[in-house]
This record gives sequence, structure tokens and C-alpha cells, in this order.
Amino acid sequence: MKKTLLGIFAVASFSFATAQANLSFEAWTAGAGYDDPDDWFTLNEFGAFGLPITVSKETAAPGGGSASVVMTTTLCATCPGLGIPDTLPGLISQDIPYTGTDITSFDFSYLYNAVSGDEALFFAELTMWDGTQTVTIAEGAINLADQTTWSAMNVPLIYGTSDTPDTLSMFFSSSIAVITGDYSYPQSQFGSELKIDDIVINGIFSVGVEELGLEGVNIYANDNGIVINTEEVLANSTFEVYNIAGKLITSNTVSSTYEVVSNEGFVSGIYLVKLNTPQGVTTKKVFLK
Repeated sequence: MKKTLLGIFAVASFSFATAQANLSFEAWTAGAGYDDPDDWFTLNEFGAFGLPITVSKETAAPGGGSASVVMTTTLCATCPGLGIPDTLPGLISQDIPYTGTDITSFDFSYLYNAVSGDEALFFAELTMWDGTQTVTIAEGAINLADQTTWSAMNVPLIYGTSDTPDTLSMFFSSSIAVITGDYSYPQSQFGSELKIDDIVINGIFSVGVEELGLEGVNIYANDNGIVINTEEVLANSTFEVYNIAGKLITSNTVSSTYEVVSNEGFVSGIYLVKLNTPQGVTTKKVFLK
């Protein structure tokens, strides 16, 4: 049976699950002859098995801040003996415990020096373990072609089910064909180099931020719309309502202790209500039928 690097190293990287961190690649830890970006899985530590260093730090001309990550497709003479191809792409991955369904897309900066038409890969997915298998809830992916200057990329996350995930996974590779085992893509080439920086996870809520509450404030949905119920009139306060794609739907000032945002013109779905007051900010997810 043909092995793919994606399948082999997905198992290894799972043990590296962590809280989302180091999306700008500013934090690095020195290993035995290499540096690794903190909170990201790489193949560098497999040098003990004869694998070459395929991930490194860019400090001379990073995409932002003081450092970027560099992934390089490299000849691996010992790989065939391990049952994998001798063309080893640079790759990084991160698994984040995550139970939200509010992520809409990913932004990142990239530069790709592709050799002979090679293509790189970004892939992200929300998944859940149902007790017997991993179920994909949402995914987003893009093949990256040659790009010799730092450029911005946005990749939408497409939802296939309404289930609650337990994990967000992100993955980059300097070559796509050998990592997926799909050789309908351009042949992976030694020397192809992918640089990544400044990853942003877009959504209604920031990753890892819970709903925020203020004492004496209750926000909920009923048959008439969205209710903002407060113990007293909140002076100099405003509210904003966003849809699941992060688009502002309506906003206004708070003028009573029982503010009703009419559901006329709203489609059924999840919305974020953000209440801005001099005492602080409250955010609440509500579901309109």
C-alpha cells in the first residue's frame, strides 16, 4: 500500500496539540542543530532517523515582525528505507482544541520560490471525534503557486455540517504532490521554498476568547428578535449585531432597559451581539429561528 507523508505525519503531529499560539512565528526554540517555531510541529526532530532539516527561521527579510518560518523541499536519502519518498517537503502543523463554529477564514502572508512549476499547500479543518472516527465539520485549502514577493492570502473555511468540533488543525507544506500522494499535481521539486508569516484566524470571536458578560445584562433571542435586557438604562452605550460571516447587520444606541432588535430581514442562524458600554463590553451568541 502506498504511504503518504500527510497520513504518516498527521499521526505524529497529533500529540503536539496545544493552545493556539505563535501565529506570527516570533517565538522559536533551539534544537540539536536547528530552530523550531514554538507550538508548531515540524519534521526537524526526526533528524535522529536521518531526515534532513526542512524548516528554518527567516530573519533577514521576514514578512512581518522579526522572523518568518521557511519550509524547503529537500532530498532525503534515508527516506526510501523508511517507506516514504526521497523528496521531503518542509511542513508545519498545529492542532488546537476548539469547540466554536464561528471561524470564517484564514489570512496569512506568504512568499513561494517554486522550482519548475511546483505548488505548495495550505490546509485547515475543524473536526470532531465521534467515538469511532474523526468527522470533518469544515475545511479550507489552497494551492500556492510561485510568488517572489510577500503577498497576502485569504482562505475561506467551508462548513459541511452543523456539528460541534473539538479540534482546529492548520497545515502548510512547501510541495503538495509528495505530501498528499496525489501526483496529478506538479512534481515536487528539490529547493522549492515556502515562507509564511502573520496568520490570522478570522471569525466573530477571536480564537480562545469566551463570551464576555457584564453584571445586570441579559441578551437572548425570542420570536420577535434579539432582546437586550438591562437592570437600568445604559447611558452612552451602543449595540452591534454580526452574522456568522462577521458582517455587521445592524447597530444602534441603547435607549431603554428592554431593547428589542427586530428579526425582520434576518435569516435563521447564529448571530453575535456586541454591547459596548462605559463599564465594558459584553458579547453574546444567539440563535434566531
